[in-house]
Amino acid sequence: MLAINPVIRILVISDLFVLAGIGLFSPILAIFISDQIEGGDAQVAGFASAIYFLMWVFQIPVGKYLDRNHGDRDDFWFLVSGAFITSLVPFLYLFVSLPWHVYLLQALMGLGRAIDLPPWYALFTRRIDKSREGFDWSIENVSAGLGLAATGALGGTIAKWYGFEAVFIFAGVLSIVGSLILLTLHKYAYEKERKDAAKPPA
Repeated sequence: MLAINPVIRILVISDLFVLAGIGLFSPILAIFISDQIEGGDAQVAGFASAIYFLMWVFQIPVGKYLDRNHGDRDDFWFLVSGAFITSLVPFLYLFVSLPWHVYLLQALMGLGRAIDLPPWYALFTRRIDKSREGFDWSIENVSAGLGLAATGALGGTIAKWYGFEAVFIFAGVLSIVGSLILLTLHKYAYEKERKDAAKPPA
């Protein structure tokens, strides 16, 4: 990890926390819906999952917009905004009681991911270490996989002993930490502008 350039390192560490938060409650969401939601059943859980992934279609217009406005600055703000939207969802699950509440939150979380994924990939692609692309991607995938594996098991344990509310709070905290880490990208996102401003006029 220490050998990776700082932008890639920040993206990987942030993604680890955000995905860990999602992974903490996603595997037990169907059980939560069946046990805690009025009228909740396997069908509601299935529709909830479908809604989350259907919202990913918004990655296309987001990606096209960012490509037209090429540069790290727009990517940075879309990335941070999407990550914080995603991070709010676990906390909002503390207040749901009906199926449409679940659908709304799944749509919101899917939208958050649709907003933050295109700029995440754009920044990673532009800042990836040349001639070490495979290594950088392997670090990202292994980190994400280990985070999801650990929190997937942990989420069920927390739900069993402390209840679903504790799971959602812990998941929200992990995701918020990941979102806050992204703020450290600010200096890199504006780095080119500062360099251009420092150049003497032609």
